Amino acid sequence: MKCLPAAGPGTPQSFNTVIPSKLITKLGDLGISNPLRYWIMDFLTNRPQHVRPMYGSNSITKFADDITVIGLISDNDESHYRQTEVEHLAWCADNNLLLNTSKTKELIVVDFRKVKRETHDPIHINGMAVEHVSSFKFLGIHISENLSWTANTSSLIKKAHQRLFFLSPSLNL
Repeated sequence: MKCLPAAGPGTPQSFNTVIPSKLITKLGDLGISNPLRYWIMDFLTNRPQHVRPMYGSNSITKFADDITVIGLISDNDESHYRQTEVEHLAWCADNNLLLNTSKTKELIVVDFRKVKRETHDPIHINGMAVEHVSSFKFLGIHISENLSWTANTSSLIKKAHQRLFFLSPSLNL
């Protein structure tokens, strides 16, 4: 399986922090009519935050400004996965969307039951090879090529230590 998270067209991530009820109140204070405010409220609430179209054994997930292509490669046959990549790049070009190749990473998760690890040709976007990584952060979870929880657990412990450090003066630690 390969994961290809790519920076998308640049949708601001701060949009996800808007609290619709506060926005509607502020729009009312500005004199915006009730029908328009109710329409905006309806539009902003109960919406899925991601899109996940499936293409056979491959899926493309869009969340905020990140795009993730996940593909299953069986018997070392990458043709269907590579075709999905080509179609995705063509769709981006047709819709005037640029992928940030420097932020794009490739993670290959290999069936750990197999002893021999096959090598795979790198993905190329606009003539640049995509960087292969052994782990990356996806929606707050650190995923590693061996599907170990070590990187994620280490990150959580580090974050807890940082927060405890700031609390230590008030806790007399």
